[in-house]
Amino acid sequence: MKITKRLSNKLLFTLGILVLVMFSLSCVSAQDNETVLDASAIENDVSEISLLQSSQADKEILGASNNVIKINVKHHYNKTANTWNEDGYALEGATVKLFDSNNKLISTHKTDSKGSVIIKNLNAKKYYVEVSYADFESKKSNLLDFTRYSGTYEGSFDFIPDILLVVDYASAHTEKVNALMEMSKRVAFIDTRNYDSSREWLFGYAKFVHIDMFAEGVYSSLTAEKLGKLLSVCPANFNYNVAYTFGVYSDSILSSTGLKIVGANDNKNTFHTVENTYIGSYFQSEDIESQDILQHNMENYLKYVFYLIDPSKYTNPTLNDANAPMMGPECGFYHPDLGIFTIYPEGSLINQWIKNNPGYDSDGKGSLNWMVQDYAQWFADVLDPTTLYKQFEQEFIDKLSPQKNFIVIASYYCGGDVVDSLIRGFEEVGRPAFNVFKFSTDPSMSSILNKISNISSIGISSIVSLYSWSLSYNNGSAEGDLSDIDVEVLKGVNEISKNSYESEIGPQTEWTYSVTYPSFEGVFSPIILSYVDDNAKVHVIQTGVDKMVQLTSKWADLKDLNNSEKIISIVLYNYPPGKAEIGASYLDVLQSTYDLLIKLYDSGYTTCDIRKEMNITEFTNLLFDMGNKGSWAGGLLKKYVESNWDELVKHNQLISMDQFLDLTDDLPDSLFEQMVSQWGSGLGKSMVYTADDGNQYLVIPGIWFGNIFITYQPSRGWEEADINEVINNFHDLTLPPHQQYVAFYEWMDKVAHVNAIVSMGTHGTLEWLPGKNLGVGSGDWSFELTKIPTIYPYIVSNPGEAMIARDRSLAMLITHMTPAIVTSELYGQYAELNNYITYYKDQMKLNVTSNADEYKQKIIKLAPSLGFKAYDKSTSFDKWLDDLHLYLENMGDDFMTYGLHTIGKILTGEELSGEVVTIVTSQTKIYNQIMEFLYPNLKGKDFYKDIQGSVKYVNERHAVEAFMKNFADALVNGSSVDDFANLFGISKNSSLYQSMSYAQQVIVNIQNNNEWNAILTALSGGYVKAGLFADPAYGDSIPTGSDGYASDSTRMPSQAAYESAVKIVDLLLANYYEQHGKWPEMNALILWGTEISRTEGIGVAEFLYFLGCKPQWSNNGKVVGVELIPLEELTIKLNDGSVVNRPRIDVYASIVTSNKDWLTWMVSATKLAANANESAKDNYVIKHYKENPTLDRLFGLPGNILEGTGMSTLIPNTANWNITTLNEACLNIYLETVSFAWTIDENGEISINKQKDTFKYLLTKTDLITQNLDSTWRVLDSDDYYDWFGGLYNAASLLREQAGLKRPDTAFVDIRDKNRYVSRTYEDELEFEIRTTFLNPKYITPLKGTAAGMNWIATRMQNAFGLLTVSNNKLNSQLGNQMADVLLDLASGITDSSTSYGIQSSLAHMIYMANQGTWDADSKLVEKLANEYMNQVLQYGVACCHHTCKNLEFNMKVIQASSLTEAQKAEFAKMLAEATNTDPLYEMEDGGKNAHELVNGTDATEQSSSASGGATSAGQDMSQPAADAKTAAESQSSSSSAGESQANAYELSQSSASKSASSSEASMPIFIIIAIIVLIAIFVVGYAKKDDEDFDDY
Repeated sequence: MKITKRLSNKLLFTLGILVLVMFSLSCVSAQDNETVLDASAIENDVSEISLLQSSQADKEILGASNNVIKINVKHHYNKTANTWNEDGYALEGATVKLFDSNNKLISTHKTDSKGSVIIKNLNAKKYYVEVSYADFESKKSNLLDFTRYSGTYEGSFDFIPDILLVVDYASAHTEKVNALMEMSKRVAFIDTRNYDSSREWLFGYAKFVHIDMFAEGVYSSLTAEKLGKLLSVCPANFNYNVAYTFGVYSDSILSSTGLKIVGANDNKNTFHTVENTYIGSYFQSEDIESQDILQHNMENYLKYVFYLIDPSKYTNPTLNDANAPMMGPECGFYHPDLGIFTIYPEGSLINQWIKNNPGYDSDGKGSLNWMVQDYAQWFADVLDPTTLYKQFEQEFIDKLSPQKNFIVIASYYCGGDVVDSLIRGFEEVGRPAFNVFKFSTDPSMSSILNKISNISSIGISSIVSLYSWSLSYNNGSAEGDLSDIDVEVLKGVNEISKNSYESEIGPQTEWTYSVTYPSFEGVFSPIILSYVDDNAKVHVIQTGVDKMVQLTSKWADLKDLNNSEKIISIVLYNYPPGKAEIGASYLDVLQSTYDLLIKLYDSGYTTCDIRKEMNITEFTNLLFDMGNKGSWAGGLLKKYVESNWDELVKHNQLISMDQFLDLTDDLPDSLFEQMVSQWGSGLGKSMVYTADDGNQYLVIPGIWFGNIFITYQPSRGWEEADINEVINNFHDLTLPPHQQYVAFYEWMDKVAHVNAIVSMGTHGTLEWLPGKNLGVGSGDWSFELTKIPTIYPYIVSNPGEAMIARDRSLAMLITHMTPAIVTSELYGQYAELNNYITYYKDQMKLNVTSNADEYKQKIIKLAPSLGFKAYDKSTSFDKWLDDLHLYLENMGDDFMTYGLHTIGKILTGEELSGEVVTIVTSQTKIYNQIMEFLYPNLKGKDFYKDIQGSVKYVNERHAVEAFMKNFADALVNGSSVDDFANLFGISKNSSLYQSMSYAQQVIVNIQNNNEWNAILTALSGGYVKAGLFADPAYGDSIPTGSDGYASDSTRMPSQAAYESAVKIVDLLLANYYEQHGKWPEMNALILWGTEISRTEGIGVAEFLYFLGCKPQWSNNGKVVGVELIPLEELTIKLNDGSVVNRPRIDVYASIVTSNKDWLTWMVSATKLAANANESAKDNYVIKHYKENPTLDRLFGLPGNILEGTGMSTLIPNTANWNITTLNEACLNIYLETVSFAWTIDENGEISINKQKDTFKYLLTKTDLITQNLDSTWRVLDSDDYYDWFGGLYNAASLLREQAGLKRPDTAFVDIRDKNRYVSRTYEDELEFEIRTTFLNPKYITPLKGTAAGMNWIATRMQNAFGLLTVSNNKLNSQLGNQMADVLLDLASGITDSSTSYGIQSSLAHMIYMANQGTWDADSKLVEKLANEYMNQVLQYGVACCHHTCKNLEFNMKVIQASSLTEAQKAEFAKMLAEATNTDPLYEMEDGGKNAHELVNGTDATEQSSSASGGATSAGQDMSQPAADAKTAAESQSSSSSAGESQANAYELSQSSASKSASSSEASMPIFIIIAIIVLIAIFVVGYAKKDDEDFDDY
């Protein structure tokens, strides 16, 4: 406060000096609250303020004079924004009292709207003023002396909150804080989770601070370092008045923050004072609005704080037992119609516990000691939950007469709107439900549930948990109790923030503690039930409550029903449509489904024993015939429906328009409108059958085996859509599901009454539909279509995508094993070439030069025929040979999958031995240990770098690897570790022995496969134990057969991951520097959440280390921040051993993750690098910022889209593009879909904005693109690699070409073996994988002969095609020839239609690569491929995939390339025409057509096109509004019976491709002739090209 005084003019001269000496006044200290006035001259022209009170005024004193006191009063609270501003606001209504020097009240005033009071006409006396406001301590001035001076005193008074709570306001303590603020204006808060740094100034005025739930690393902004700085200027901390409750209690917290705990002193600063205990005891009260106990505890909390601030003025409320911390219904049972069943201890007892047992953390969890010890013992002695429950249950029975088993709602607090809504919802569907609540951690909620489950006379069939963290927090896991209870536990997510609720990326902040941690003990299916608005009001999300009721009730039904009463649907993945597209990642879904039918029969689900009905081949053929059909396969659909009419009608699998409208009646209007705006107002175009009478039906494909329905998840629809059209319509890749997709899930629920779905294998499309990234809800497609409990066997090595499936489709994910991972070994001519090299070197050592020369010539001749670089005589032969030798050795040692997994398969023999070698050599240093054991002279060398990386030690390398292989074989064959150790004299104290023991445990874990048991347990509504999703070579994820969860993302990057990242970055930079003589200035990373998760964050750590940053970790391993590494410490060891300094490398990432922590660390690192005080030559972030002033470095899809960049959608749809313009089209699509910048805004929230120009700048600047290969998946195994890496590679290449720059470098870094990292270019990796897998008999043999295996090969062929096409690369001619030979060999062994479809697909892709110039193939070899493709179709029928049947132009080229007879060609064309419902492409000469005409007079492009003229995938005219979509659909329904509906414009038989093509379309022979001539010319020119030799440059 400051007061100034202006003297009258005539006194100014004589009193000038006295003004400075005698009228200089200052404020007294904060402790005595007296305001001292400082006098100086001011203008005396203020307006008069009326006198409000003068009952004791001395009239004489108030006579006319020039004496004035002007007071200004401020406060700092902005109620609208619920925050405090340091500059303050004028305070209206503050009370200003004027006293004379005898403390006699002269007058009382109120401040006006400007916060001012003017007291005028004062006599020549001494006065002081006292200002008061609300419950703040009043403030006094010093004496204002008018006996010696006349004029004006001006003063300002400030009312600043002096009680500061640093707590989780929005998520945890809203009502408590609001209640305190209502009681006292002295209270302010800082939200630890939504941290607002603009409030930090409050620390400087706080006389009491309360810090709740603090731990280093929990909050991104409030670190221990920051807290220490804030406390260093805080009066409360000076005076030991800081409360610290429910946090991490360690001496390091005290020392790092300088905390001075309330009640402590200089001699003993401890958390465990009585005073600190009382604060926590009051504050733990139930956080429910208008709750009596809350009010009681907050009132006494405030009284106690006042007492702690000024004991001389206030009374200690704890001296009265009536004011003791009150425990409400801390544990008990509740139903809205029965009330609360509970008891709680008296205040005197609580006071006794606090005083006798003060402090926290006796449980190691930060809890109050008395709560976990004294109260827990009292609870056990007095409040026996079983006794209380019996009373509750009996009253429940007497009054409510339950007819089914209970559903239990477990919560911290009693009742509330969410609990009541759930209970009423369950009652509406006939399920009795009640609430069990337990606030404190001991005894645990899970133990209470376990006890009441054991004694319940009604029974419990499922549980809804509103608990965060754990149901047994003190014990670390509730798994034991939940196993005993043996019911499903679903996760209700409660009271998220409004911001999280409204965000398109969902509740990122709350997800970790609300969902991730509970999943560690098998709690799944997270559904958002409520949010808290800005005014702290809780809003029930009724749609979330309804979904929870729907799913939990159905899980309870699985517990209650007999197996014979259950209807189970097994859903197979068949996208895109086509017989070669049925499958899953690394899983033989056909055999697994067959085996599941047997398991279900044995368990009483069905009376149909599949083994008596058909064998696996017959079963497979049946499934292939019944799968999804694309719109191009209208003939196949017609044949399927009409051949199975009776069964389809019997099971209501044909859905009319009227039925469709009934099924979708509860679909939100907004989603219905999205659907019809894209697909039309009829039944769409996917799986629509048109009967002879004109009526149309959606077809639900599948077959019933008793109560078991095997069906196919509908096609996603991209194969039917124009991707550019979708982007134009929705401005991103928002493609709504089509009518059959929506109807499928509605039908299974409402018509088939399916009790449970088994979604067979990784992965489906439901979880990827448009909608919120996390925490899906009403209006999100995944949420709306999830209606049935889903059990989802999912490959254990894919945690990121698994969590998306779990969290967005609300399924239980059961981990299943990968195929065995074994060494690839050399084969055929590759083994022969390696032998020649070995023989050559042996002969040279023996100096037998004549023999050596013979081998040299063999090597020189054989190597180029296998696609290797030919020997150039101008170079060193030995160097060329050593490089070739090392490449072959690495080929032989490469890891590969051996066949496909089947559910429940337990590895044996060579597969088990190979898996043991893979896991143990990655997880331990056993190769180093064996090397040192066998070759003591090599001790100190690194096996992975020095031995495997050099041909000098090739014999030692083979010996070490053979020792490991023999050891694994011995274990598999029954030997023990001790047997082997004794045989070779290996010490039991050695590290080698420890690694060998680990190998034994790996075998035990693999053999304890729990997959079938987990699936059947889930189908029975039983509890499935939780287990980790991770690659077995990287994490402890075996045995499989668990309810899967992913690792704790808050601990990523781990320190081990950072160390790995340093090695990877150093490897990449060293390779680039040695090749180019300079550093890459801009690097692009491909970062997928699944890779980050399974490697503990290596990718994020790479991003940081490129920038010269590293993570900061707390003591518990959580990442708490990022720090800048000094530039001088950024060094790299080159391959020649020299060490050089390197700059900070600019980096951006193409991201597939919304994890806020990871994004925060990368954004923070970018800012740290940009703000470093360094030159542009040492810091490329600074250099680029000067060119393009933005720090956006994270780019991905918009938050509500998860499906990819569009490359893997466009490229397989070969009928939709032309090779000459494809790469430019890919660039445009990529820029539209991935140019969304992700960053962290000033409020700590994720912000997503389209920044296309910035993205183009970064792409153009890109020097190096890199991604890690860390698991089972490699580039041939997934379309994601060419979708993300390939898409970026193409975009950067084209943009750089436009700028006159070369293509960027590329690097796939193989880190599957933790001990050995290998970098290969995009092109090299593709060729390396082709050699080690696709051409390798060891890889092919377990796949061939099975339908699933052949389809898996077809998938890998499609991915090879995509990788080459999107990058505009050429396939090595020799490799292409070898691939063709492998396919032709596989085709020659086909004996059944189910294995033919995969080979048809693979042959087609090979022909495509020849046709478009990707592979310079010999015309004779192409002829063989065409002949074989057609023969497969002639013998076994069409596969009818989108790249075969849909692309009629392709089939025309196949016919042209073939040398089959005219009759065979005509029959092929006929079969194709029947399948596609089009005219034949070819007829016999005597039929009036020739091989180069399309019989309906149109070219092939027209034949393969979708409906013409429409602006949507359905052909709907977008100029017509879709606002009343359902009305339009109903209109369509009413006219469909006449066969004249709008849908006819886009039926399956459409446009010029239909058999009903108009006569005008068939009367243009001259255009046909021209078109065919052009096609022939293109074809001939393509094959007339000179076959340039191209080789691998290893």
